[in-house]
Amino acid sequence: MHCTIRQAVGIWDELKDAYRNCNGYGGDTAEIYSYRLEEYSPGVHNRRGDIPEMFKEDAVRIAVDAANALLEIIVLFREKYECRITINGLTIPQWKKEIKKEILFHRYHVKII
Repeated sequence: MHCTIRQAVGIWDELKDAYRNCNGYGGDTAEIYSYRLEEYSPGVHNRRGDIPEMFKEDAVRIAVDAANALLEIIVLFREKYECRITINGLTIPQWKKEIKKEILFHRYHVKII
């Protein structure tokens, strides 16, 4: 997993609030932006609008790494609290397939059931 302890704890706190049904976004749903878990890359992150072709491969790799880091945190959280979790309305196995297909978003809605 490529994220700092500070990043992981920040996501964990969001999930814990959703588990307690008191998340500021939507009670049982946390809104998590992928940039919070992304590795910084000047070619990808210092742009406005579209990413130039020469940086697209880097951008996809960074987004996939962030999605996988989020997935690892979510799976660990689910194991600890024995709860059901959906990401953008998908189960964890469904979402894993989306990551493999590189269908990624800048924002994820993580619901704790």
